[in-house]
Amino acid sequence: MNSLKRVRKRIVFTHFVVREDAQLLYGFNNKQERTLFKELIKTNGVGPKLALAILSGMSAQQFVNAVEREEVGALVKLPGIGKKNRRAFNCRNERPI
Repeated sequence: MNSLKRVRKRIVFTHFVVREDAQLLYGFNNKQERTLFKELIKTNGVGPKLALAILSGMSAQQFVNAVEREEVGALVKLPGIGKKNRRAFNCRNERPI
């Protein structure tokens, strides 16, 4: 027992997706990341892969700020974000993330 390292407990916030061909479990560090992920995948043209890429490129708060301020430069630097996706995000200002 002395050889075991003491591990800190962590909470992982999850989102479970059941599809016809797969069951997928996504994990997040906090509720804000999970909430943003869920909102992103509701957007046309944004699937889980792109949503995860966005969260890898900036924090959830940074993304929300960039959308609210219409900081196009910050958004197009994210992997997988093009003009089509950028417009979709700009149209989502009416719903808080």
